[in-house]
Amino acid sequence: MNVCHQAIYIKRSLTTPYDLQYKLSSDIDWVIRATKKAEKIVNVKDYVAKYLVGGMSQQRHKQSLKERYEIFKKYYGFVPNLINHAVIAGRLLLHRLRNGKTRD
Repeated sequence: MNVCHQAIYIKRSLTTPYDLQYKLSSDIDWVIRATKKAEKIVNVKDYVAKYLVGGMSQQRHKQSLKERYEIFKKYYGFVPNLINHAVIAGRLLLHRLRNGKTRD
C-alpha cells in the first residue's frame, strides 16, 4: 500500500467500520473502500505522520501478504493483481541484488 492509514485524512461520511475478517490487513481494505467513494483525492506533498515500522503484520508477514493479495484481488481483479505483484516481486529482487537484504 502506497499510503499508510496513519498519514491520511478521510471525511467521516466516506468511512465504514473495518472489515474484521482481515486480521492483519483490514486497514488496507478500509483505505481502498474510502478512496473509491471519494470524489476528489489531494496529495498535500508534506509529512503528516511519523510511525515505526513493525508490529503484528511484520511478525506474521506471510499471513499479512495473503490477506493483502485477497483484498487487492477483490477490488482490482485477478489478472491485474497478479501482474502488479509480479512487478513488485521483480523490483524487490532487483533491489536485493543491488543492495542486499535491507529493512528500508
